Amino acid sequence: MKHEPMSDEELAKSGLMENGVYDFEVISAEEKTSSKGNAMMEIKLNVFEHDGTIRNVRDWIMPQMAKKFKHFHNACGMMDKYEAGNLEANDVIGKTGKCVIKSEPYTNKDGLEVFSNKVDDYVKRDNLEAYNKASSKVELDDEIPF
Repeated sequence: MKHEPMSDEELAKSGLMENGVYDFEVISAEEKTSSKGNAMMEIKLNVFEHDGTIRNVRDWIMPQMAKKFKHFHNACGMMDKYEAGNLEANDVIGKTGKCVIKSEPYTNKDGLEVFSNKVDDYVKRDNLEAYNKASSKVELDDEIPF
């Protein structure tokens, strides 16, 4: 039978989102403690691909990752929570924004190098130029027949 040969790297990357900016919605959040004993929050996101496909991506946010932590608050429109210095899991569920997704290799528990999508950062809402540039473009059909 005919087939298209793929390298190990192509196979590892198959089914992943392309690097880029995507809309997201927080679908769950759980407060945890990191392996170093720091407070962190594990969040699960619905990430919306440009064709409408929904992907689930997990992320971990914590004050020790200061830039990403602040950008998450900003992306979700929660700077008041950031300024107050208190964020709880219930505060983030249902929040939406834009995130930067990257594919990165890591070594799994079996010692194999695999790829996965991860949230590299969040797009700040107060940077209107970057936020609008990251916004999905919707083309309207001007010739509606009714």
